[in-house]
Amino acid sequence: MTNWVPDLSGKAGPKYLALAESLTNSIGTGELKPGARLPPQRELAQTLGFDLTTVTRAYNIARQRGLIDGRGKAGSFVRETATHSIYAAAQVDTGLNTPPVPSDGILQKEMKRAFDLALGQNAGSLLQYQSAGNDQAIIRAGTDLAARVGLWIR
Repeated sequence: MTNWVPDLSGKAGPKYLALAESLTNSIGTGELKPGARLPPQRELAQTLGFDLTTVTRAYNIARQRGLIDGRGKAGSFVRETATHSIYAAAQVDTGLNTPPVPSDGILQKEMKRAFDLALGQNAGSLLQYQSAGNDQAIIRAGTDLAARVGLWIR
């Protein structure tokens, strides 16, 4: 069994996502080798001071990503060949001009948090026309940029 204990200090967001990302990164960087047996979920939960369900959710995410396999009482192992690796460039679809939407709902939560933050601060001013042409700092920045590329503005 691998004595893998992730460093989750300074990680924001839900613990299970931080643990899943740490597991994904450790596999991607080679810290956890193919075929390596992961710590039992109960043991890892106790080591990290987490609830068992937190570790179970993280392992399930890694399993859904095709990074690990569960073999019943034998435990969880890093897959010999990942079926869906975030590091596999051959699996990138460049036909779409949109990033993939995470399936765990974190995007929606973060967008809601950002909107709440923006709208909580004088939301009415965001809907008003902005002043045009009188901001000397913007005019100076524009003329400086134009000069750097060889354009002269009078």
